Amino acid sequence: MTNPQSSSPALVGLAPGLWAAASEVRMPGGLRLPTRMTVIALGDGTLALHSPVAMSPELSAAVAALGQVAYVIAPSALHHVFVRPALERFVGAKLLGPEALARKRPRLRFDTLLETHLPAPLSDTLDMLAVAGAPTVEEKVFLHKPTGSLLVTDLLFNITAPRGFVTKLVLRGTGTCGHLAQSRLWRFYGKDRAALSASGRALLGWRFDRLVPCHGEVLETGAHAAVEQALRFK
Repeated sequence: MTNPQSSSPALVGLAPGLWAAASEVRMPGGLRLPTRMTVIALGDGTLALHSPVAMSPELSAAVAALGQVAYVIAPSALHHVFVRPALERFVGAKLLGPEALARKRPRLRFDTLLETHLPAPLSDTLDMLAVAGAPTVEEKVFLHKPTGSLLVTDLLFNITAPRGFVTKLVLRGTGTCGHLAQSRLWRFYGKDRAALSASGRALLGWRFDRLVPCHGEVLETGAHAAVEQALRFK
């Protein structure tokens, strides 16, 4: 993304210990992409931000009112634009993300490179799965164990009401317009089909009922069956 413009989001509760701020990033050419940050309460009383969005003063204050932000999670090599502003706003927060992003953005200083496991206290609340076989994306998906909520970044889109002609055109081209789907771009991201399939099967081994995507609407119930149907590799 290059100099994206973003609307100012509001923080809403999804479930006990889980909040989200839905925003919109306006890309060159007229593409309007909905995006979402998830805020996670940890067992030690601190917070983690998953895939930060633009931090307006109002959103920053709403997050700060929930507690101390101790961690900022960049869940893939494609989600990093608003990481630095989040770190500047929440001084002292530790940055976690994939090695592919550390190589892509060497000026970002990571405290932990995410591989296959999360450090405590994050691991007490979240399970993490590395989506293998797509090294340029290196997405990590997360299970919020207390509520059975699956957090995904670009693995799945659920944009049921795209805004604008260009957005609809792009989403139709990627197979993600108007319904829960996995983008056709994964055909290009994926370098190891067997590894991708193994990741899909491992994800479906989790018990979850809610889907919280970065792009599109939250699916409050029935998510496991919907995700199983939407995944192109499993």
